Amino acid sequence: MQQVPFLKFLPVTVNVGIWAFIWLWAGLAYNLVLWIPFISWAMWYMVGPTWSLRKKRFHKNLIGAVGGILYAVVFIALIPVFSNIFGSFAIPVLGFLAGMTIVLLELTDWFEYAVAYFFTFAGYFAYAFGGFAKGQVLPDVVYYLALILVGFALGFITDTMRVYILKWQGLTDESMQKTIFDKEVS
Repeated sequence: MQQVPFLKFLPVTVNVGIWAFIWLWAGLAYNLVLWIPFISWAMWYMVGPTWSLRKKRFHKNLIGAVGGILYAVVFIALIPVFSNIFGSFAIPVLGFLAGMTIVLLELTDWFEYAVAYFFTFAGYFAYAFGGFAKGQVLPDVVYYLALILVGFALGFITDTMRVYILKWQGLTDESMQKTIFDKEVS
């Protein structure tokens, strides 16, 4: 299986490294939670093996990301209620309901990207219970969502630059720009 040659791919990796550096430098300078954008940066690439497919499916990725955050907020709000009903089984019951309904969304056309729901749901949980959140729901959700959007922007920027770097080096067709990983998922 033919893939992008190492020396042609090296500038792509340097580009990603530069953007990681920029994000981490800016995040440290403004005392932001550094790990959150890496969730959606990865989600950008997970939605498909080509740049054109990732752009085409972005709205579903974004809906899933926002949906996962909403699921987490509702889940957290329901813990006291479910604790009164189910006792120590409250969180497992809520997990069952969340997991089941998120997977059922795969049967829809706009809400089917379950991976995005699960990643942002888990990330929001880590944010809320890991000592990062301030304890005010709306500001916490806005802050977390803003950093998720930063990650999507980083994905879009690095992916767009990847395409142009490889085109500049003579790999003009998307089929020529795939790595082994990209070819395995297509």
